[in-house]
Amino acid sequence: MSLILYIKADIASKNACSRRWVRTGLIHAYEYVRKLKRQFCYTLQSPNYPFGLGNKCDSLSREEILSYIPDQRTAESLVQKYLDTIERTYRLLHIPTFQDELARFWKSPAAVEDEWLAQLFMILALGFHASNTKLHSPISNNVDRTMLDRFFSGAEASLKKTSFMFIPTITTIRTLCIMVIAKQVVASSCHELDACGPLMATIVRLSMSIGIHCDPEDDSNMSRFDKEIRRRLWTTIAYMELQQAMSTGMPLLLRSSDFDTLPPANINDVDISPSSYAAPPLRRSDEYTDSSFQIILARSFPIAFDIVCLANSPSGTLEYDQVLQYNAEIKQLLYETALIFPNSTSASSNNENKHEYEWIDLQRTMLDVFFRRILLVLHLRYAQDPSASIIYPVSYWSSLECALALLVHQRHMCEEDPDQGADPNPNPTTTPIKQQQAHSHSHARTRIWFAELFKYDFFVAAVIVCIQLHRKDAPTLDETGQTTGPHGTGIQMPPRQIILQTLHCCREIWARKICRSHCHFFTHLTLGKLIRTLEAASSLSLGHDHDQDPRLSAGTGAEQVMQDSIRALEDCKCGSCVSGMGSVKRLFLNESVPVHQDRGRLG
Repeated sequence: MSLILYIKADIASKNACSRRWVRTGLIHAYEYVRKLKRQFCYTLQSPNYPFGLGNKCDSLSREEILSYIPDQRTAESLVQKYLDTIERTYRLLHIPTFQDELARFWKSPAAVEDEWLAQLFMILALGFHASNTKLHSPISNNVDRTMLDRFFSGAEASLKKTSFMFIPTITTIRTLCIMVIAKQVVASSCHELDACGPLMATIVRLSMSIGIHCDPEDDSNMSRFDKEIRRRLWTTIAYMELQQAMSTGMPLLLRSSDFDTLPPANINDVDISPSSYAAPPLRRSDEYTDSSFQIILARSFPIAFDIVCLANSPSGTLEYDQVLQYNAEIKQLLYETALIFPNSTSASSNNENKHEYEWIDLQRTMLDVFFRRILLVLHLRYAQDPSASIIYPVSYWSSLECALALLVHQRHMCEEDPDQGADPNPNPTTTPIKQQQAHSHSHARTRIWFAELFKYDFFVAAVIVCIQLHRKDAPTLDETGQTTGPHGTGIQMPPRQIILQTLHCCREIWARKICRSHCHFFTHLTLGKLIRTLEAASSLSLGHDHDQDPRLSAGTGAEQVMQDSIRALEDCKCGSCVSGMGSVKRLFLNESVPVHQDRGRLG
């Protein structure tokens, strides 16, 4: 559970005030989870996926593997769902080429190579998971779960029939990347998420073994198309490696000096093909294309890798002047993102194809989350100094601003659609209003599903907000009006009560799937303890009496928070709660489990 370990280590080096109030809950929660780890239920078939089936893979014939693929209409619907979500933000394919390959597959399924088949199964798995909200629980025995398991089994079995460790290819590396993404979005426990790190490290090394980290511009034997595909793939791999390093706190396997691959060209997919040899049309740098998302990402790499390398190094350090310089450069990228990416709300109102602007909105959100996480990594060391608001004001206020921005993203992405009852697949004869409601409902479900990729980021942001607000040395935030940060930063802090309401909302989001894993339960519990401590501090600052306000009693507060989390577990409305062996409900709601013995320890 590297996230809690990271927070433990970070808090241990901070002032006694922060250490005293956070450490108690997190350390006891971590120790409790560690003792229960054998009871954890894994969302994927094996915690070691994609290396978990062992000899079982060898027993699957090619005919049996192909039988796992659904009919053409269903499969193409799942592929399209993947292309509209993951492919738009984790760019790995050239969509027209993949669609041509898929068409050839339907004509002769037995003729495709194992590596391509593994890639197809992973695309089907993520497309299916994104389309089916009933799968968002740790274990299930229904038909939908069986189909998802078949997709994962088919991908693993097909991949193991290749020489992907000995002779990696572009396709096998793509497949491994999709497997990491699948573990991130499907996994329920922190342990499963942590397992993405070693797999990502393998991908980095395999990619470097075939030279994807070196720009192919001078390779006269390589087509323009292949050069472009390698640049796209490396950009996604580098981005995913940065994500893992920020989430786990582990040292990066890459430095900015370890690769020189250029950003992708500012072109659309239709501008190139494997058979074209002419140079694609030139476009202005500020013109939005299919490649804009990756271009902005790649431009941030020199700064981002330097920041994360130093932040995750035991001996690394950044001088404050350098922090300010990096801060200005990342803020400039945030500004350019807002300029290049069209606003989905205003643009879609004048365009019938709202579908296009929805995935553009996902791209813009993902970039904003990425840059703000880098800013949190950049500023956190100086922001936690006992006198940060005076000596390092930019770091203090920027860390709070970025953490709050991440919580706003969580709230926006996880908003439940008002038209929950709408049919996501309306009949063509349905009235336009009902069709619009169904479309809105479908997009809301996609946003909620996509938010699973940022679970780590949202939890870290909530903890940072709580730490910054609780510090006794921190500037006082107005209870009802805005507070302005240092001159020249343009930072405006909302009223303290609005921030507390946002924290409560984010905790409620975790409550929606509190049954999903022990990690979800303890996240909800931990946030409850932190919020209650903040409310007690606010009550004291307003002069409330210690004996009259129950929030000021540490013992009563700890017991109440635990009761709140158990009540949320009892009232979970996810629609797919599991109560079998190893489940959260079995542990905390079964009378035979002495939950009460641990409540005091968790307080």
